[in-house]
Amino acid sequence: MLNAGIEIGTEVIKRYQSVHDRKMDFVVFTIKDQKCISHVESFPDSDEDIESFKKDNDKNGNWMSRVYPKFYTSLVDKTEPLFVILDFKCEIDSRKCSKLYFIGWCPERCSVKSKMLFSTTFSQFANTVNIPTRIIAHTPNDISYEELYRRLEKSV
Repeated sequence: MLNAGIEIGTEVIKRYQSVHDRKMDFVVFTIKDQKCISHVESFPDSDEDIESFKKDNDKNGNWMSRVYPKFYTSLVDKTEPLFVILDFKCEIDSRKCSKLYFIGWCPERCSVKSKMLFSTTFSQFANTVNIPTRIIAHTPNDISYEELYRRLEKSV
């Protein structure tokens, strides 16, 4: 795979680590000025969301209502490629489950140049953060709760 020469700085790694360490639910990144990976948003991010996150004793059971809508809306209307590190949580057969996903959002309506830059950066970024479960998403169905759940269910 070609390397587009996109810089993945220490701030990106720190944000990934916050999701990996279960301090955040997800982080969204973009390619800024065709030069580097840049942070777009995180969840929780507001003081209210952070307080709710800390107090939530049932993070798996409440994940679908507390986190998923924010994750979904952070991607679905965007027209540029984005990268997400997502800590997906649910319950399968009354057992708490969690899976770290590396998601590349590359909607069909983005430019050919953006698609090319995305495709040459996706593996480089995923390899840097070392997340084996990778999803390339082009449509909202690719990031539906049901699809993420199905992928996790297959792996347990």
